[in-house]
Amino acid sequence: MKQGRHPPPTKPPPPPTTNATTTTSSTEASPPKNHLPHPSPSTVPLPASPPPASTPPPSPPPIATPSPPPPSPPTTTTTSSFESSYRCVSSVLKKDGQMLSIAAFNGYVYTGSESNVIRVWKLPEFTECGQLKTKTAMVVALEVSPDRVYAAYSDGRIRVWRRTWDNHALRHIRLATIPRTGGYVRSYIIGKDKTTKHMGPITSLAINISDEILYSASLDKTVKVWRITDFKCIETIQAHSEPINALAVAD
Repeated sequence: MKQGRHPPPTKPPPPPTTNATTTTSSTEASPPKNHLPHPSPSTVPLPASPPPASTPPPSPPPIATPSPPPPSPPTTTTTSSFESSYRCVSSVLKKDGQMLSIAAFNGYVYTGSESNVIRVWKLPEFTECGQLKTKTAMVVALEVSPDRVYAAYSDGRIRVWRRTWDNHALRHIRLATIPRTGGYVRSYIIGKDKTTKHMGPITSLAINISDEILYSASLDKTVKVWRITDFKCIETIQAHSEPINALAVAD
């Protein structure tokens, strides 16, 4: 009797392989149901780092706002005081040409113009009360002292009048011409003191009463010092490199 063949014995299936990276030890506690296992750093890509935040531009400095100006004081009283102090009290018009000079003293005003007349006005009514006349025109400068009137003309000479009172009326007496014509001609001929007379028109006069000195400025760039007791020039000052227009003296 033939023995039948027995099928070869089948090998038992190999045991399932365990992954070291996914299996856990029997001693480790199993994670809770809702807890997902940590992914491996080698298998999960890291998220890209966010771009660095751009630095905001610096804010501009605060703009200083000007403080409001203080309130202006009321101007009612000030305006009224200005109007009372600077209002025109009188005006005169004479056909003498342009007015070139003016001087005032002790309630009287002297005015000089392009003509040969110096007019005298009495204050406060500003009425004309006298005239000083010469043959030379253009009174370019005037100066008045308590007892004299000095007038400079376009010919470079100064005329002098004495102020007197007769029965409370103001009168003027012609005294001299500075420099004296005869003395100037003699000095010029003999070659002495040629600079006594201004070589240009006189522009300004000033008087120092305490020192009895009269100063005259001219377009010839000089200032001359006159002694008023005898009307002699005692000094010539080369004052400027350009013509002199004005002169003032502190007494």
